[in-house]
Amino acid sequence: MAKKTGRTSVKPSMTQTPKMEGVFDNDSTFKLIKKFFVYKLMGSNMFIDYSLPLINVCYKILGIKLTNFAINNSVASLFTSGETIKSLITDIDNYEK
Repeated sequence: MAKKTGRTSVKPSMTQTPKMEGVFDNDSTFKLIKKFFVYKLMGSNMFIDYSLPLINVCYKILGIKLTNFAINNSVASLFTSGETIKSLITDIDNYEK
């Protein structure tokens, strides 16, 4: 049974993705807590307002390599698969297994 939404009709099977049920099944407790704190951090207006100036200061003080390492191993690891397409392909293959 399709429900009407504006001009098109959407079947329930079209809006549900089969992989979403177990998306957090393989995460450790530490990783779930990390995701929760990053979720809360991203909702903070202060973080959003001052993140770019903070990163610029870190680039000047710590350098590009150390700052990118810190970002990639903290917040960015939750949103990205890595810095190259090879790491993305590896993560997709691991997810599909």
